[in-house]
Amino acid sequence: MILSANTTNSSFEKAPKGMGRAVIVDITPPEEVISNFNGKETKRKVFSIVFELDPEAFGTRTNGEPYNAWSRKFTLTLDERSNTRQFLRSVLGRDLTAQELQAFDAETLIGFPVEIMIAHTPSKDGSTTYATIASVAPWIPENNGGKPAYTPSGKFVRKQDRPPKDAPTGAKAAYRRADVPEDAGREDWQRCKIHVGNFKGSTLDSLDEEAIMNLYNRWLPTLSARQAAGERISADDNRLAGALEKAKAALDAAKTAEQSAEDVDTPY
Repeated sequence: MILSANTTNSSFEKAPKGMGRAVIVDITPPEEVISNFNGKETKRKVFSIVFELDPEAFGTRTNGEPYNAWSRKFTLTLDERSNTRQFLRSVLGRDLTAQELQAFDAETLIGFPVEIMIAHTPSKDGSTTYATIASVAPWIPENNGGKPAYTPSGKFVRKQDRPPKDAPTGAKAAYRRADVPEDAGREDWQRCKIHVGNFKGSTLDSLDEEAIMNLYNRWLPTLSARQAAGERISADDNRLAGALEKAKAALDAAKTAEQSAEDVDTPY
């Protein structure tokens, strides 16, 4: 099965060919496409599965971040003959259960570790070469000398969390900043969405200090223990863990600055 691993944009850094560990970091939101066959237009909703490639096997891009590989576009069907069903078989190393066939939550694939092979395939006219996914299978440590699964770096931003393509940039963005004050100056950790506990769905910067520290002191150690036990950690877990570390650092810096201000003699 050959699946597209990147776009045709010449400025896009093509993933190197090879085989190694990878992990699923995104299930893109369904988008509607129109296909034309024999003069008849058909509308379909499609999505892609995105993998992050282990730098140990594939190296990194010029900015130091891991390469990513995008699957082909899949339709929202689990029919026996569909490409979607076939690809999921390869990813999971098994067919879907009867219950999963009734309603399969694709979000459960986020953080799923795999072994992936990237090939370089020439275009039909020979003018360029594409990086393609030649094969994919579940990563099984026991079959790989006990080597643990690759976990997400936390640097990949899911498509659903990215600003729209037509969002203003540069001077135009600065001009529009007054229209969206809630986003002005916000860092990535502040925009991180919480996916656990009572604050699920909220952004980290909407929480007060007590709530942030509760997550830091209670949820974060639990995550570390799960990871030490060899449990698969999702991309959302990794993102929230990194955001909590930055939030804690920001709170500590604010307290230090406040203490320093109190220590300074104020002239009257």
